[in-house]
Amino acid sequence: MSRFLKYSRELIEAVKEVYPNLTHLHDIASKGDPILGRYLDDNQLPVSNKAILEAKSLEEVQELAWQSHRRTQVYRMWAKEYSRHNSNQY
Repeated sequence: MSRFLKYSRELIEAVKEVYPNLTHLHDIASKGDPILGRYLDDNQLPVSNKAILEAKSLEEVQELAWQSHRRTQVYRMWAKEYSRHNSNQY
């Protein structure tokens, strides 16, 4: 039995969009490695107070908030696919 999953194209593309410079995540997502969830979970941190205070404009704060929100959305996409895969195993 393979431990790898077949992630949806939508999830793989979302990972690439949200983490454009983390090509190792692109590879992990494309391979269907479940460790992807750990990386996504570790990266769904909220916007720090320091980042908010250092922002030069409201638009910059909003962009930081949207990035954080999108990271959380991608993690939830992964969790749903992972859960669906595991429920089909039994």
